Order: sequence, then C-alpha cells, then structure tokens
Amino acid sequence: MSTNGNKRYIGALSIDTKQLVEFLAKTPVGQIAAYADLSSLVGRNVQGTARGALETARHICEREYNAVFGVVMNVGLKHLTDTEAINTAVPAFNHVRRTMRKTARRITALKDPETVPDDIKIRQFTYLSAAGALVHMTQQKQIARLEGKVQKAARELPLAKTLEAFNE
Repeated sequence: MSTNGNKRYIGALSIDTKQLVEFLAKTPVGQIAAYADLSSLVGRNVQGTARGALETARHICEREYNAVFGVVMNVGLKHLTDTEAINTAVPAFNHVRRTMRKTARRITALKDPETVPDDIKIRQFTYLSAAGALVHMTQQKQIARLEGKVQKAARELPLAKTLEAFNE
C-alpha cells in the first residue's frame, strides 16, 4: 500500500461515491441535485448515513470537474454559477474574521500572566499578531480597498503587492 508521501492513502473510492460523482458532474450549472434523487441513487440517505460519500463526491467534483455545489437546505445541492461560486468567499471571510476575534480573546484570557514562560508568551504574541492581521484584512473596508488595487491591475496581485494595499 502506497502512502503517497505524507498524504493519507485510503485506496479506492466507494461505489456510492463514484455514482454520486457521476451524477453531480452531469448536473447542469444552476440546477439542483435533489437529496431524494441522490439518496435513491445510492440506496442510502445522503443527509444521514451516506453524508460522507456525498461530501467526498462534492470535493472530487470541485477538484476534477471545477464544479462547485452549494447547499439548498433540505432540498439538495445546487451546481453554482461562476458568480455564485465566487460569492462563497464572503461568508468564508466573515467566518475567518469571527474565528480570529474569538481566538484572540481566548489566548489573552490568562488567569496569571506572570507565570507564563517567556517562550509561551512569544507564541501568544505571534498568534495575536497573526490573528490581528487576519481580522484587519477580512474587514469589508479593507476588502474594498484591495478590490480597487486589483481593478487597476486587472488581475490577482502578488503577495507583496497585496500586503502593500493593506498598509496604505
């Protein structure tokens, strides 16, 4: 059994996952693949026992077919249009910002800061610095500023130019 370097090697895809990938890959853009149809295809509830197979199929579709699917609650998976796929970044950025704020609160909630060893304080300050940068960069105002720079360049910016945009 090969381990492919550090990647976890599972072996072969399950038959259920293969069937779900085939079905999802054929779903037209803008259309919904109903949970009922997906469940009947594999003979198990894709919202329950076959949820893992469905998630794996979604990931394979994104990776191999550039097909992004969004969830329509209790209905199915929608094959997102390009615009809808791009707009999935908004909730993701909001999630990152909230998570980093919570993380900063947690790592500064020390009962007795004087007893924390210096190497741990350095780690705390490092994490706080990174969390602060992520909170700053994911604010709508900063995203709008970056959007202006990207619009001028008419393409994605290299890392150095992206970081410069947040300094201005």
